[in-house]
Amino acid sequence: MDWIREGEVSLPRAPGEPDSLRAWRPWVLEEADGTLRMWYTASDGTTSRILTAKRPPGGGWERLGVAIDAGFAGDSDSYGAESPCVVNTPGGYLIVYGGFDGEVGRLHMATSEDSPSLELSGDHHAARPRGRGRGQPSLFVDDRRTLSTPRAW
Repeated sequence: MDWIREGEVSLPRAPGEPDSLRAWRPWVLEEADGTLRMWYTASDGTTSRILTAKRPPGGGWERLGVAIDAGFAGDSDSYGAESPCVVNTPGGYLIVYGGFDGEVGRLHMATSEDSPSLELSGDHHAARPRGRGRGQPSLFVDDRRTLSTPRAW
């Protein structure tokens, strides 16, 4: 497979913005109308959170803001949220992401009917992976529309 570089995703950042230090680990889905939806990890140097953006066909990228913010003190993602993995299901969007409470990294889930804002799913930590460095979840929807269990790499 040959890749053709199409350039940088232009999302201008400003001091004090949630992605002012860096933006990484994107996840992109294409909607039926050709619009690209992106979720990505962002950091302001203190906290990581998941931001979202979209690009209409033939247009440029537009930042939509914070999709998943860090949790509150004592929450299992209070130190930040990162590494989104998003699938579009008949009921809306499902995101699995990594969260950290200062001691243990966990996988978390959230859902949304329309994508820009995601609601945490009740007891939203999905799993506590064994070992270290397992905070990048992956979901798979097969041709029968069956969703696999989250995996962390």
